[in-house]
Amino acid sequence: TTTYTSDSSGVASVTLPVSGLSLFASSPVAGRAVVVHDSTGTRVGCGLLKLSAGEVTHVGLYPGYSGSEVVKGTIVTTETSSGILITGTLGGLPASTTAGFHIHSGFSCDDAAGVGGHYYAGLPSDPWTTTYTSDASGAAQISLPMSDFSLYSSYPVLSRTIVVHSTTAKIGCGVAAPDAELPVTTTTTTTTTTTTTTQATSGTRAPVSESPVGGTLVAFLGAYPGYSGSAPEGTVAVTEIAGGIEVMGTLTGLEASATGGIHIHSGFSCSDAAEVGGHYFDGLSSDPWTTTYTSDSSGVASVTLPVSGLSLFASSPVAGRAVVVHDSTGTRVGCGLLKLSAGEVTHVGLYPGYSGSEVVKGTIVTTETSSGILITGTLGGLPASTTAGFHIHSGFSCDDAAGV
Repeated sequence: TTTYTSDSSGVASVTLPVSGLSLFASSPVAGRAVVVHDSTGTRVGCGLLKLSAGEVTHVGLYPGYSGSEVVKGTIVTTETSSGILITGTLGGLPASTTAGFHIHSGFSCDDAAGVGGHYYAGLPSDPWTTTYTSDASGAAQISLPMSDFSLYSSYPVLSRTIVVHSTTAKIGCGVAAPDAELPVTTTTTTTTTTTTTTQATSGTRAPVSESPVGGTLVAFLGAYPGYSGSAPEGTVAVTEIAGGIEVMGTLTGLEASATGGIHIHSGFSCSDAAEVGGHYFDGLSSDPWTTTYTSDSSGVASVTLPVSGLSLFASSPVAGRAVVVHDSTGTRVGCGLLKLSAGEVTHVGLYPGYSGSEVVKGTIVTTETSSGILITGTLGGLPASTTAGFHIHSGFSCDDAAGV
């Protein structure tokens, strides 16, 4: 029965807690279709819930801005082989306008002093000539590849401010935060987007231990650097539990019916064996990494490993570090880096076969909460000033209506 309510320009900010569902466990929504309806019930928009390891920014008004634009949006920043990719949807922009969209050096949108200037310290020149172009309703789809930057290693953008400009002023601001969330409400109606920020002075890294409880780190496993045998594959997710972390996932391509080690190492790279490091247990009294998997006859293992004393981002943090898989002889055969997961990201477009006047677009992020899931994001191109449905459907495709 969940709904959105659009404004006069056809833009809606969505904050929908839904009890009883999960991303991957009981009643899972991962991979399923998100469907947007108009006020008559017609299906006008569709997108699939896909896993994304990145940072989420909920954009609101720039501090002190009092003009006519009411900027709102949801942006996801992910790493690529050459830098970062910034994607998402902005609404409430000046109509039919091209203007700037940049990452700044500060860590707060609470006041203009905390936003800072363009972030490029150490680079030979300012790369932030990037722009958006809005449509007639003031909505814009963003897809900006940027070289040289990363989420949290060289030139890290983690927790920095993203600023939206008009042709004359700074009008929007948000913080690129791990698992950024909107406040959870107790109803299923749309609420106004607010921006989650961390207090910091421009130029000083905001403490990542302030990231919301319940975040997830994800490692996509491949061959250990230099290993030429048959390498394992799989996805490992690490979450915080009381007193430590839990490592969960499924591994394939292992030795059949074998027991081997799976551990978090101290290094931040899987491209060079010299940088993987040894077992990570800084701050602990002893090495906890006696953890193992046992594969079945087809070389598949399901892993659920609680480890005390470690955290995602606070004391003894594992964020960014290498997960290493050993075979039964102790040889390192697999490696993957623990990266921030924004949950499931949905880029919404037109419903299959829909040919009406609405051109729905949007970016939606679905994260887990203690009681279910939270769906947040921004939709544009909706019918103006309308309340209508917004639902997760059982299908796994937006290619044709039968698959939804």
